[in-house]
Amino acid sequence: ATLNTYNNGQFMTSLTTNVGTNTFEIGQEALETGSDVANEEIGWIAFEQGSNPGDFIAGYAPSDGEGDGVGQTGFTIDISAADFTELPDLVANVYGENGKDGSYARGAGMFTTTTQKVYAE
Repeated sequence: ATLNTYNNGQFMTSLTTNVGTNTFEIGQEALETGSDVANEEIGWIAFEQGSNPGDFIAGYAPSDGEGDGVGQTGFTIDISAADFTELPDLVANVYGENGKDGSYARGAGMFTTTTQKVYAE
């Protein structure tokens, strides 16, 4: 999962954690620039090894709020449509950020074959 735009004009990064066969968690980080934090969107793709052409899923999450992503709950992304049997590899990023500060997408918490929780910070 990754940040996909640069509207804030500040450095932003992402972190994905708790990758599972159903979910993953991701968040974005606004660095200490002294600027406001705004809504962010996260782009992601998940896949697993094998020759089955259906073993991948891609999408984006809508804005999940305007908090700093540190004290808020994560945004859960449902990846059950891919019907993973093992925890997939995952690429995620913030898709569209707003405001004055940088941010990153990070994962935290639940990660299964159908769901992943992400945070935009």
